[in-house]
Amino acid sequence: MFATVDVGIMAGGGSQMHAAWYYAEKGESRGPFSFEQMGQHLLSVQDPQRLLVWRHGLVAWTAALEVPELAAFTSRPPPVPPALTQETNVSPPELKGPDSSLRTAFFSFNGRMGRTEYVGVLIASFVAFIIVVAAVESIPDAKDDPLLNAGVISAALLFMWVRLASSSKRFHDYNRSGWSCLGLAVPLLNVFLFFELLLKKGSPEANDYGPPQSHF
Repeated sequence: MFATVDVGIMAGGGSQMHAAWYYAEKGESRGPFSFEQMGQHLLSVQDPQRLLVWRHGLVAWTAALEVPELAAFTSRPPPVPPALTQETNVSPPELKGPDSSLRTAFFSFNGRMGRTEYVGVLIASFVAFIIVVAAVESIPDAKDDPLLNAGVISAALLFMWVRLASSSKRFHDYNRSGWSCLGLAVPLLNVFLFFELLLKKGSPEANDYGPPQSHF
């Protein structure tokens, strides 16, 4: 459909820049225009690459895209990418609040726990248990009240759960199975394991139970 640019004319240097230029619009010829005027028109149209142009030296009407000296006027920048906030619909990562972190620290058997946190959890849970017992003991005839006795037993079971959960995570911290908590029920061995949990340094990097983490 489109003719090619005359090679002989192109070899003549920049003389075509000073030629009279024409373009086709609605089946009619428009012009003559200077090279600068032709360039300004190409910059103003929506699809300059398909605009048919002619000057002396072209065999026939030619698409502006195929005329080398008009290349600077026919190219357009690519579409601007959308803003980063609009580019994807991915939800931001869920941030764990203090409540979920505390639940994990006190009650979960999964993950890891460092030495400082382990001591903190044990002290906090023990103090809470003592407060419950002291509060019950301050009530007259508390020993004869089955409901209060059930509360003390529940507090004791909860304290044991917290101790086992935190000990399991402490074992995980130096890449040891949480089942090692069973040793805490064995006399003498439980003393050795307790000091091991207090003193042994955890893995500095991720291990089989995850990366180092802080619950507080």
